Amino acid sequence: MRHDTQAESINFTGSKAMTDKQEKLIKTTICLEEEVLEALEELAKEYSKETGRKWSKGAVIRVALSEFFSKRGKIL
Repeated sequence: MRHDTQAESINFTGSKAMTDKQEKLIKTTICLEEEVLEALEELAKEYSKETGRKWSKGAVIRVALSEFFSKRGKIL
């Protein structure tokens, strides 16, 4: 069920993976609640500060999804 009036959308394609392995990224649009978008921005800033490399919201989403799938036994 979509609630477009209560969600914000985010476009992301990401950048090169954090390893030497280059992944093919496909541009995607998702709708998120405002507080989720704010949390993604905060985490991207924290990761950037911790690693010394710029992190995007899309990169944070990819890490979160990777962990989610990994916990479910699906390695991507």
